[in-house]
Amino acid sequence: MELEPTASISITATRDGTKLRVDGVTDLPEGAVVTVRALHADAWFAALMSMPDTPDPPEHPIPYDVSRDVTITSARYGSEFDLLGWPPGNVLVTTDFYPGYGPQPPSTVERFGPIGERLRGPDVIRDSDGYWYLQTGVSVELP
Repeated sequence: MELEPTASISITATRDGTKLRVDGVTDLPEGAVVTVRALHADAWFAALMSMPDTPDPPEHPIPYDVSRDVTITSARYGSEFDLLGWPPGNVLVTTDFYPGYGPQPPSTVERFGPIGERLRGPDVIRDSDGYWYLQTGVSVELP
């Protein structure tokens, strides 16, 4: 038996020169916090490939990776990033909702569970630590 979705989120990303505008609509509760992120996919892949092949590789900062937390207001969210200085290539833009992460309102954590165990829907993912989260994303090309 498939359970009904409990949350959904959409995303659009538009670029005007070096400015990236991210907007979305969701049925998450008022005051919930989502993380909006822009990540240069080519730079991420290059950083990943340069990591040593060991069981516990050291932390490597990912170049061209920006994010910020945004509060849901009237079923919407939005953010802007300046990509000045970023090289040409593919930028992955995502919005993530982790019920147990950050400053979520207590009612949001209660509704979805502290590890997101009550989240359901096509965009819900379970990470390697057992936490459930909602994610959506699009790609934008930088010329």
